[in-house]
Amino acid sequence: MFSVYIKRVYIKYSKKEKIFIPLDKKFSKLPFLHILLNKEYNYFPFIPMYLIVFFILIGLISIAFIVLFFQTLFMREAIRRREQKIISLYKEKIDKIPAFIEIMSKNTAYKDIFLEIIHLHKIAIISNIWSIYDILENNSRIHREFLFLMKVSAHVQDLHRNGNFLYIRDFIVF
Repeated sequence: MFSVYIKRVYIKYSKKEKIFIPLDKKFSKLPFLHILLNKEYNYFPFIPMYLIVFFILIGLISIAFIVLFFQTLFMREAIRRREQKIISLYKEKIDKIPAFIEIMSKNTAYKDIFLEIIHLHKIAIISNIWSIYDILENNSRIHREFLFLMKVSAHVQDLHRNGNFLYIRDFIVF
């Protein structure tokens, strides 16, 4: 008989019984060690080993699917909140366009430059768009027109002294 130190647990091999036997009380904290050392894997001798492995795998897979399911639920809610934030910012931006046109039209000679942004504003107000992709497309068109009007306003110095114009410009740009 000889004894060996394995992972802080002393065991000895009994040639007579042909098994490993733990020598100290730390073994009680590692109950699986005796089973692994003596190759007694099956707690239930009436159930075949492949069924036990199958049920363990099914259990692990089902736990993984449950975790993924709840993760997608939380992710969907986070995406919905962000979409609602984008929609609310879009609506605030749309609400500022008439004031922007009114302030800028007082200082420009050509009123035709506002036709496209007025048309886009009507589309944004009249159509009840809730698809985030349609909103982003319409927002990009409005932003292009707004950049054109900003280039025009760069030539009108009186606009850059108007506090309302500066507020609306900063709100729409940022």
